[in-house]
Amino acid sequence: MSKIRFYKVNLDYIKYLHNIDNRVQLHEGKPNSYNENRPYIGILLSVNDKNYFAPLEHPRPSHQNIKKNIHIFKIDEGKLGLIGLNNMIPVPNSELIPFDISNDPNKKKLIRQFVYCDNHSEEIKEKAEAVYNKRLTPNSFIEKIYCDFQKLEQAASLYRPPQELDQHNVNIQESEHETEASEQEQSGENITEAPADSGQALEGENTTETSGHTQLPFNDIAKAARQKASLHNATISKDKHNHSQEEL
Repeated sequence: MSKIRFYKVNLDYIKYLHNIDNRVQLHEGKPNSYNENRPYIGILLSVNDKNYFAPLEHPRPSHQNIKKNIHIFKIDEGKLGLIGLNNMIPVPNSELIPFDISNDPNKKKLIRQFVYCDNHSEEIKEKAEAVYNKRLTPNSFIEKIYCDFQKLEQAASLYRPPQELDQHNVNIQESEHETEASEQEQSGENITEAPADSGQALEGENTTETSGHTQLPFNDIAKAARQKASLHNATISKDKHNHSQEEL
């Protein structure tokens, strides 16, 4: 497994997972910048072709008083914050954003956190695997505070970035338009041509020549068909009249 690194995670993806499982860490009352800048550490484990990353929290006075447990890794006994392994999430590579520590206002603190985590990376990864396995057969406490990792894995497999969804919708619309146009063209070819005995298109119509035949625009084909039918009916009526006159 690769060495651990600090990352940011695309906020659209975080919001998507949070809608699936509200234990995914997202402070909805905070501005987007607050959630966008949260550091994640990983890769902590890889399972079912998914790589897991866990959110970091900067140190608070209360962190040092938290009891040791499997789902929280206290960085330097909480002096440098903690890692919420119960809130770790599967993240595809496309949603990872490199964390540029050198330009972060918390640069010194982040460097100290990273050095400590790097030195204890195997311990962190072992805890992450244990947390994942505990969630597979949870009790009520675990269900309450652990993310549903398997559910999130399914969601991760189905995730499509907003820009990809927009392009997907555009492609669907274009495909539907092309299909409709093709059906209209085929329908137009089967309806009619200009009356063969007239030798001309109907007066006032715009026409194009195709393979030696006069082809009417699609919007006027139905009208031409009705006129052709009327001409045909008139011819039949005339023939019947002449036939009756001959019998008389």
